[in-house]
Amino acid sequence: MAVRWSFAGLLSQCLLLVGGSVHGGGNHARRKPANRCQLRVAGLRLTRLSRQDFSESVTAAQPAVWTVLDFEADDDVADELGRSLAQSLLAQGGWYADFRAGQDHVVVFADRIFRYRRGDHAGRAEAVAYGKTVGMPEHQLDWPD
Repeated sequence: MAVRWSFAGLLSQCLLLVGGSVHGGGNHARRKPANRCQLRVAGLRLTRLSRQDFSESVTAAQPAVWTVLDFEADDDVADELGRSLAQSLLAQGGWYADFRAGQDHVVVFADRIFRYRRGDHAGRAEAVAYGKTVGMPEHQLDWPD
């Protein structure tokens, strides 16, 4: 099994180091974020990078066009990945990342990690409830299990 991970928007806030190389993107050149970070997790493999227009569903605090990254890694990096993301995500604006590790779904916010078995409605509800408290729009609380 491998961790499968997809997220959008983080590149405007962070540099991702994958396999020893620095990968940046988003609108990094136009905007200098107040909270610089580096996300370093050995063994992440970038499987896809794309730009998508989310202008119909973003909040005023979110960019209209997001850089979306799909990664995979061995399951044994899931805890390290969760901790690294929790330290790297911006607390303002309800940013989150989510990924699967084996039968678990991991949802990560700034300084908070939720890990529950896929299909566990109570675990998912706890993560969704927290997302609402940090400003996530209702329609963005739809990560797949």
